[in-house]
Amino acid sequence: YGTMRTLTKVLLRQHGRRLGEKVEGSAFFNGCTDDLCYKPGEGVYEGAQVPRTGNRSDCCMAKTHRVPRVSGAGVFSIHTKSIETTIEALLTYNPFCNDAADVDAGFQPLMGVSLGDAVNAATNYAHCPQTTGPQRGCPLAQPLCVNGTCAKARCALMAPYCQDNTEAGTRARQLCPHTCGCDDPHYPLALSLPHSGCGPYCPSSGI
Repeated sequence: YGTMRTLTKVLLRQHGRRLGEKVEGSAFFNGCTDDLCYKPGEGVYEGAQVPRTGNRSDCCMAKTHRVPRVSGAGVFSIHTKSIETTIEALLTYNPFCNDAADVDAGFQPLMGVSLGDAVNAATNYAHCPQTTGPQRGCPLAQPLCVNGTCAKARCALMAPYCQDNTEAGTRARQLCPHTCGCDDPHYPLALSLPHSGCGPYCPSSGI
């Protein structure tokens, strides 16, 4: 969590500025050019940009992370996310009723952290290697606390929360709908409607 807070703080400092605009107190006061933020001539394909490592300005981090707007109508603006409903989140991250948490692609890292945060908070971090203090919880790559260890947030580990009327339960149904039975009309799942986390296309997806 300490790493996540630091990253968020740095990115938020750049909000409201144009990409590459200098930041007061930055190590590179002249702003962020592509040469400063990226390694020249390197990439998987022509035109790809590989971020530099080491001591870079805050604006480089915002540039390479494509920081969303704080306000406005963008899908990923902080304002939009702050008022996003469960159904809107489903349509963005998992519209087709798949066990998205088990797929190592797209939004999976973000979804894994969302699952881990919800479950860890529901259990008051009791299953984490460190249960108190600023470093409680687990690292971003393995955000779910399981019996004193850290693990990737996979749907098999989320199954116990499928029936829960909690944030952890909603996240489980949103990101592990097949595991939770959202796509099976005969499954004994009371919280099977979209506002409870099961996607709107789940009833027609079948198993």
